[in-house]
Amino acid sequence: VAYRVSFPAVDLVSGSAYRAGVGARISGPLAQFVGLQDSTWTFVTRTPAVAAQVPAVDEDGVSVADPTIQITFTEPVAQQDANDFSITVRDLAAVDAPTEIIGITGFGADETGKIISFVPAGGLRPFSHYRIEVASEVLGDLAESGIGWSFRTAALLADSRLGGTIRNGENTVVVYFPPNALPAGSNQVAIRRVEIQGADKPSAEIEPQQLTPIYEIESGVETLSKPATLTMHYLAEDSQAIDRRPGAIFQYANGLWVRVGGVEDSKTNTIRTVIDQLGRYAAFEDFVASEAKPVIEFLDCQPRAFSPATGAVRDHVDISFELTAAAEVSIRVFNAAGRVVRLVAIDQSMQSGRSAISWDGRDAEGRIVPSGPYIISVEVGDQRLDKIVAVVR
Repeated sequence: VAYRVSFPAVDLVSGSAYRAGVGARISGPLAQFVGLQDSTWTFVTRTPAVAAQVPAVDEDGVSVADPTIQITFTEPVAQQDANDFSITVRDLAAVDAPTEIIGITGFGADETGKIISFVPAGGLRPFSHYRIEVASEVLGDLAESGIGWSFRTAALLADSRLGGTIRNGENTVVVYFPPNALPAGSNQVAIRRVEIQGADKPSAEIEPQQLTPIYEIESGVETLSKPATLTMHYLAEDSQAIDRRPGAIFQYANGLWVRVGGVEDSKTNTIRTVIDQLGRYAAFEDFVASEAKPVIEFLDCQPRAFSPATGAVRDHVDISFELTAAAEVSIRVFNAAGRVVRLVAIDQSMQSGRSAISWDGRDAEGRIVPSGPYIISVEVGDQRLDKIVAVVR
């Protein structure tokens, strides 16, 4: 006859080694007479592993509205102590910004001991890099090391009515929003890299090279009241590809890549265009060819007033337009007297679609022009469109 004997023990702790034993006396008074020995054995408990993190590892554009940081483990943690968790933060707006250690509030665990939640003191800061570190003591004595991960928060416009420039933490995507392009209150703009399953390259006779990852630009609204300037940076090595065609920006919508256009600058490895909608964008090698007569569909300049000397408003203006076909484009700037003060582009070859070029408010000699109105003139063939902007000093 076999018997099972159980006895209570202290609560087991994850990630720990245990040694248990049973004395021979438990077998009865004859145990010593027959030479029965004490019985011992060892066992270890499972070391917790991370099942999920919120925000996720390397997540970009994290909303500052919900500051909760949460870690889900596969096993109950060995130790629940806020001192074993640390948060550091660095401002992404300044290149040489120092890393700061911040406190933790609202620390707690759920009833299973598997979910740990806490909040950075003061909440999440916009456009900042966060690093979370968890000490090995949380995982138990057998853990070889702790864990850590990073994420970046979304940027905020000081006032959406005034517009401004938003960029991602890697500085690979930059969006300029003109005044009132976003509705009041839409201050937070998230730019995050995304993976879209089944999102192949744009359909074309060639196999277009993808120049940038896919990025999602989101602010709670879809359609903009004014076109925003989108600049995407591609890897330098991509510009060295043999016989690569100029790049263009595409939008991924309804399962298809829709060409937007853009002007490539090989010196800065950028492609610039204007967009009417927020959404998912990427740059590819361009492939559009058209024999139609090139026509300028529209011309826009944002902001209409800028300040190249002080940058109080913005230090340059974006000149954007749309071409129905590839063409040679000339852009001139006239003062109020009708004299040309700057040749921004002369017979520059541009592809069809939407393009954006900036004027820094300087004349041909590199001097900042006087305050006053100026005429931006874009010419394609015998067609010319003009817009008036104001320089404020």
